[in-house]
Amino acid sequence: MNYNIDLKELSIRELEKTGWLPFDKRANSNVGVRDIDIFLFRDCMDEMKLVQPLIPVEDYFSDKEQIAEFIPPLCVKNSLNGELCLRNFADKT
Repeated sequence: MNYNIDLKELSIRELEKTGWLPFDKRANSNVGVRDIDIFLFRDCMDEMKLVQPLIPVEDYFSDKEQIAEFIPPLCVKNSLNGELCLRNFADKT
């Protein structure tokens, strides 16, 4: 048995079991796709060498398309009205 788990890690594991999500994985209902500056987003994607010529930049503003393999989609679909909201890690504030 591994006793090297600290209290913080244990509490986060318990919260995740109950459906609680960490801040960077939660949806921010105050910010939507309409708040994204497409030109700035395209420029940042180009600078990070993540632009794929076959995929339009607007396709990344969905709850299914990922920018890279280990990055979750930028948006989450709001369960109440079906509107796309940005995740907190993508918040512009």
